Amino acid sequence: MPSGRSASSRIPISRRAASRIRARIFRGTSCTRKAIGHWVAPEPLGEEHGLALGDRGADVASLQADLMRYGYEIAVTGSYDEPPRRVVEAFQRHFRPARVDGIADRSTVTTLRNLLASLASL
Repeated sequence: MPSGRSASSRIPISRRAASRIRARIFRGTSCTRKAIGHWVAPEPLGEEHGLALGDRGADVASLQADLMRYGYEIAVTGSYDEPPRRVVEAFQRHFRPARVDGIADRSTVTTLRNLLASLASL
């Protein structure tokens, strides 16, 4: 860090400039087209098990399809193996950081569905 600057100093920029910077970073990505920059309050955490490694079936395929609709790059296979776990972790890290474990519990799935529903109103 250059001398004379504290670690907490920041260069102020306008909201418009910040928006332009984000647009340049995400230009053309599916995240931009799907409005990933928006937010809903995460569903409260619960104690239920949810979908996890090794699970298979229609519920897993539905989760994968919802994640794909939201803009995540994921194949709809109906198998909850390592790729879906990593995508769910990324989703949780961004939208539900209180517990990032890669398990698609009710909180994760409901938060995702609320985000998808809010896209319809944009």
